[in-house]
Amino acid sequence: MSANSTSARRKTKSIDVDHLLTNDPGLSDAVEKKIAEHKSAWKKEAVESFHKTGGQPIVLEKNLGKWDGRTADAITDWYAIGSYQYTMTGLVKATPDADGNPKVSLDYQVHATDRYNWDNLKFDPMPDFIQGMGHRVGTSQEYMRGTSKLRSIPLD
Repeated sequence: MSANSTSARRKTKSIDVDHLLTNDPGLSDAVEKKIAEHKSAWKKEAVESFHKTGGQPIVLEKNLGKWDGRTADAITDWYAIGSYQYTMTGLVKATPDADGNPKVSLDYQVHATDRYNWDNLKFDPMPDFIQGMGHRVGTSQEYMRGTSKLRSIPLD
């Protein structure tokens, strides 16, 4: 993701969420924290469901639903999108291992969205009225929403 560009006039761009997960340590830390908060409960639920089905593979849909706000850490990302909202969705899976015991994993995606609400009185790190000028006249890119690639981690 690069800063606003006059070469892409009036185009709405997708937010590169994979870039943010790499470039914004605060976002990746927040995602890891959300997973850690739910990990044991998700694993317990998956193992119980696995046993109820007699050891058949199961999939549980998880939507954290709540959108949390963040401000981009990197200055280039701040100029491109500033602050944004993010959430996660995923599937908790339990499959039998070679011995028939449940192997639990999480496949998840991070979603981000943005909207522009220029505050002409805000100065952080530059006055919003200056940064927002290109957006008001239609010469800057608008980053509106995006979804990360599917990521998989073990919950064992």
